[in-house]
Amino acid sequence: MKHRAIVADKGYDSNANREAARKAGAVPVIPYKSNRREIPRHFAKALYRGRARIEK
Repeated sequence: MKHRAIVADKGYDSNANREAARKAGAVPVIPYKSNRREIPRHFAKALYRGRARIEK
């Protein structure tokens, strides 16, 4: 089964985790930590909100 997105919380915000998701062919949906220097403007908020349904 191929995953289209990998959803994680801020604790997993690292370049290595994002790159691993991309190499697996998935989009990383990980919010950026506030202390990150370069934060892109776009973030898939709708996908991230769905994370709560998965965790329960």
